[in-house]
Parts: sequence; C-alpha cells; structure tokens
Amino acid sequence: MAFLTLLSDVGVSVLVAVLFMSGVFFIARRMRRFDLIDSTWGLVFIVIASTSLIASGELTLPKLGVLLLVTLWGLRLSLHIFRRFRASAQEDGRYVAMRQSWRGGHELLQVFGRIYLTQALLATVVSLPVILFMNAPSMDVSLLSVVGLVFWLVGFTVEAVADRQLRLFIQQSTQSGRLMTAGLWRYSRHPNYFGELLQWWALGIIGLTSPLGWLGLLGPLVLSYLIVCVSGIPPLEVAFAKRTGWTAYKARTSVLIPWFVKKEAR
Repeated sequence: MAFLTLLSDVGVSVLVAVLFMSGVFFIARRMRRFDLIDSTWGLVFIVIASTSLIASGELTLPKLGVLLLVTLWGLRLSLHIFRRFRASAQEDGRYVAMRQSWRGGHELLQVFGRIYLTQALLATVVSLPVILFMNAPSMDVSLLSVVGLVFWLVGFTVEAVADRQLRLFIQQSTQSGRLMTAGLWRYSRHPNYFGELLQWWALGIIGLTSPLGWLGLLGPLVLSYLIVCVSGIPPLEVAFAKRTGWTAYKARTSVLIPWFVKKEAR
C-alpha cells in the first residue's frame, strides 16, 4: 500500500512539473530564449515540494521546514542564474548548438521533449526524498533530521558563497578567460556544485525518516551523476582547459570536494 501511495504521489508531482515546464516553454518561445529554463530549474522543485505538502493534508512544522529548505535553495539558485540570463542579450550557445545538432525536423517539439519535458521528469526524480517526506505520516524531529539540517546549512552556505565569489570575480576581472582560483575555488574546482550536492544529500538523509525513505536516495544519486558525469562538471572542465594556468590549477586543486591544496612539483 505504501508503495502504491508513493506511485500516486510521484505521478502527481510529474504532472505539476510538466505543467510548470510547459508554461516556461511557451514564455521562452515568445522570448526566443530557450535558455530561460536554466533560471527556472530551482523553481520547479518548489512547485513539486509545495504540491506534495498540500496533497499530504498535514501542514506540520517538520514538513513546512523541509519546504522552506527547498524554497531557499530554489529561489537563490534561480535568482543567481536569472541575473546571468538578464545580463546577456543572446541565447546561451549550448542551446543553439543542441538545436543545430538535432535531426528530423519539428524543432519546437524536440526542444519541448528533449529539454523541457526531460528536465521536468529529472526534477521529479531528484525530489523523491522530499516527496516521500511530505507524504509520510506526521513524525517528531529525529537525530537524522538534525544531522540532515546541519549538512544542508553547510551546503547552502558553501554554494551561496562560491557563487558570490565567482560573480564578483567576473565583474571585477579586467581580462577575459581568466580562472577563478581564490576563496573557496582555491580548494575545489567546483565548490558551488559541491554545496548543491551536499544540500540534496542532506534532504536525502532527512527523507530516511519516512517509510520507504531509502528510495529517496535515488534523488541525490541521480543529481550527483548528472553533475559529476554529464551536464555539470565535464563541459565546464573542457571549457576551462582553454584558459591560461588550467593545467597547474587542475593538478593542485580537488575537482569537487574542498580539500587541501596539493604542492606543485618543482
């Protein structure tokens, strides 16, 4: 019965995610800027979490707390990316390149299906620990919840600080193509991604307090795979490789988890 309930909850989450992304698609089409979806990636998680909470029928303090965590993460991320979107008058080259590489015509249908619909489904999978927690019976705050909250706060701080450091560096840099190697970026080549993953693993830990909570770990696992192996770190590493000092920076700096700087060979 619990598993059937989970399937129903996931189905509702998929529906609202698809509806939300469909709205974003039509706005992006009118703007002729399909990269708008990057600015709304964080928002779809808020929509999913809010829907799951309402569907549960229980506005308890722990559930409202988890909604607050998702909302803080999603709003901050979306605002951060939207600043970059608004500062550019042209569509992100990645989306242009994707459309040019596709075959078979029906460009708008491919954009909707391969980008917007896919991201709606991925957001639902990543949100599994939140969906499970929201639809679980009311429960008291546990040690796992406290541990998860501490990890989330650390992750949120790391991601926010790393993004701010990078934004200020870009604004103040007088030379294009330079590498950001100061602050948190001295200890990790991608500290913002580390902070994001830590937050979602923290939500996975909190989700373990609910029935079938172990299934929720699929969410942070999928997000980790996407960031580490697919659309996060790999393309950035390729782009950074063209910048001066990349080889030395890569040799001395941890790829993801902030760690001690390695001594350079003489």
